Amino acid sequence: MQQEAPVSNFSIYALCCDRAGTVWVGTYSGGVNYYNQAGHRFRFYDPGMQGRKTYGIIGPIVEDPDGLWIGTEGGGLIFYHHHENKYAYYLLPGATSRSNSRNIVKSLIKVGNRLIVGTTQKVLYCFDIEKRQFVETISIPWGSIYYALYHDDEQNLWIGATSGSALGYLKPDNRFVHPIPLDGGQVFNPSNVRCILKYKPGLFFVATAGQGLYLLDEQKGTLRQWKHVPEDTMSLCMNQVYSVIKTRNN
Repeated sequence: MQQEAPVSNFSIYALCCDRAGTVWVGTYSGGVNYYNQAGHRFRFYDPGMQGRKTYGIIGPIVEDPDGLWIGTEGGGLIFYHHHENKYAYYLLPGATSRSNSRNIVKSLIKVGNRLIVGTTQKVLYCFDIEKRQFVETISIPWGSIYYALYHDDEQNLWIGATSGSALGYLKPDNRFVHPIPLDGGQVFNPSNVRCILKYKPGLFFVATAGQGLYLLDEQKGTLRQWKHVPEDTMSLCMNQVYSVIKTRNN
């Protein structure tokens, strides 16, 4: 029984509240109903309900003091203003409301007063939050679909893409570093990067769709990798790693 729905029959023969706080209602001819307040703790938000189509898949989300910046799969960029409970819609440059393939946002990061938007169009877009408009593009010389963005303490913009040579970064002086140099003249050149996470200063976890998980020590130029090993039950269960998060207890 949902909170807003009536019981299935108005002849109630039995009531029981269990240890979890669920109320069970036995009826004459409507079977058994149940209700638990904990089952209705979430509020559902749908940007497509304000007279627009439903975008189906919500992508990356960035928090803002006044709300949330939301990337969509075909609807461009959305801002949800939580005080006013309203949505604002921003199409990617060169796209229309019908050109879904050009309105896909795969990654999103806030750098100062700008949003850097990763797309499927071999380019990053810069969105000015104050002006509420796209103001600049960044053409990347590797990859085509940009799933991972990270801005480090040295103001480098790390960019992970779907390709055979998928990781590099843009320095503050607008020079690209790609591939990533390692000790002894080697390079770090992973495929299909999906997530970049800072572990400690100079240490980055790099998740890939196919090569497992890497730990890059950029300062020392060293690399460690975790992959699926069939005979090792403590190894990764698969080599497709799509997201990584660091908990409070490290």
